[in-house]
Amino acid sequence: MKKYKALFLDFDGTLVDSESLLFDAYRQLLASFAKPASQQEFQGYIGPSLYEISNLIKKRHSLDLDVDQIYQRYIQFVELSYDTVLLMPGAQDFLDYVVAKGFRLYVVSSAPLSIVRRVLHRFGVLGCFEDFFTCESVEKMKPDPSIYIHAMEETRLSVQDVLCFEDSVAGVKSALGAGLKVIYLNKDFDKVIEIPKSENLRLYSSFLEILDNDVASSILGEE
Repeated sequence: MKKYKALFLDFDGTLVDSESLLFDAYRQLLASFAKPASQQEFQGYIGPSLYEISNLIKKRHSLDLDVDQIYQRYIQFVELSYDTVLLMPGAQDFLDYVVAKGFRLYVVSSAPLSIVRRVLHRFGVLGCFEDFFTCESVEKMKPDPSIYIHAMEETRLSVQDVLCFEDSVAGVKSALGAGLKVIYLNKDFDKVIEIPKSENLRLYSSFLEILDNDVASSILGEE
């Protein structure tokens, strides 16, 4: 018997290996305004929606265009970047495993719904998911817990029913803030400045570690 009924999975950095591609889109956006890009600044934009990031960039770099115009330019670079994105190592096998076990799967992400659906369709895994909660679903994005609270309300699941998978501190804080248990996937924990402390948090490097070390049953709470 499973302890959890459903899994909530983040998209960028959890299901798809998009961080370097999104950095390139951010770099191209700033270059179009003749502004310098930095990895440090980009790291601060992991979690918020693209629209929120556009507003932060406008303020940080004192751009003359309004936020909507900046966002429209940004989304063009982002959409092009996803044309070459790949699934995270082990993601396909993990999805196959949990679907076979009968878990209900949902994407909970700050990315636009159109991009999430297009990318997952390209890899043939769109049908694995019952629903998608994205930047269009709520006003406040991660690290605010609103999107996870909304997902639980819409799915009529309780905090005891759900296990989350995240790859960023912002995402982890969002899920923990909603009272959920979280698997934090990150191959570079030594570089993470602030890892939240919680009994509801477990750390693993990747889906590969979960599958290769045969700990999936323990993580997923199968009894």
